[in-house]
Formats: sequence, C-alpha cells, structure tokens
Amino acid sequence: MDDVTANFTSAKLSVLEKVPSQRIPWAQYKFFENLDPIEGAVETIIELSEHFDICFLTRPSVLNPLCYIYIYK
Repeated sequence: MDDVTANFTSAKLSVLEKVPSQRIPWAQYKFFENLDPIEGAVETIIELSEHFDICFLTRPSVLNPLCYIYIYK
C-alpha cells in the first residue's frame, strides 16, 4: 500500500509536522486506516478485480506495536 495504492508518505509527513518527536508515525492508532488513496488506485483495483483475485501482501512492521498478523483463509 505504501505509495502504490495509498499515500503513505504524505500521511507520515503530516504526522511528523504535527509531532516532530514522533519516532514511528505509522505506529499511531488507525494510521493505515486513514491513508488517502493514490489517484486512480481504487478504480484500478475494482477494474482488476473483475478479472483477477486481488491480494495485498505485506510484512508486519517490527517497530509498530499496533501491527498484527491476519491469516487469510
């Protein structure tokens, strides 16, 4: 998601602007939930999902105490 489908950098910089001492901005509660989508990303994902199964894969951040593992079944 980071700057591919969602605007991670903009959100990170916004947090750092408000709280410069924040060492890990993405460790804030609901940080990822509130990311703005990259222009055209949602529409593209919807279009692709009509032809393909879409999965987002990521690695949990070891620096983020709010990060958890979700097991897709």
